Amino acid sequence: MALRDHAEARAIYQALMDEIDVCFMAEDCARHAELIHVPHHIRTRSETFNIRTQQELEVAFRRYVDYAAELGATSCKRECINARFRTKDCIEGSHRVSYKDKDGNNVTQPTLTQAIVMRMQGRWMVCGSDNNSSDETGISDAVRACVQQNIAAQ
Repeated sequence: MALRDHAEARAIYQALMDEIDVCFMAEDCARHAELIHVPHHIRTRSETFNIRTQQELEVAFRRYVDYAAELGATSCKRECINARFRTKDCIEGSHRVSYKDKDGNNVTQPTLTQAIVMRMQGRWMVCGSDNNSSDETGISDAVRACVQQNIAAQ
């Protein structure tokens, strides 16, 4: 594809990441759910998770928001590093995730994440992500919480 296509892919990818950041900091679970496709695959350095339902997504979202608040994060930024169209309705990209406190200091090490973003029913959604993050980032605990909740409910 032409270079401008990559620029367009980056713009779409970054706009989606910006929207996710706003939802995250506003604790807007309903809007966040509109941006994340379920089932959703998340892989960290040590584990792979599959979020199968909207309820699991909500549990993971709320746990991760709580984790960021406990760290003192007052802002979240997902910054697109690169993105390219795989097809007209699929973008493969990567972004850096940073959580900062009120003074602008990182509360965690920024992490690199690769994601697949797809246009479905006219809107762009994140379908899966590979997070170059360790368990200390809290994402594993957040997703594990929804798995444990489902086991307890059965």
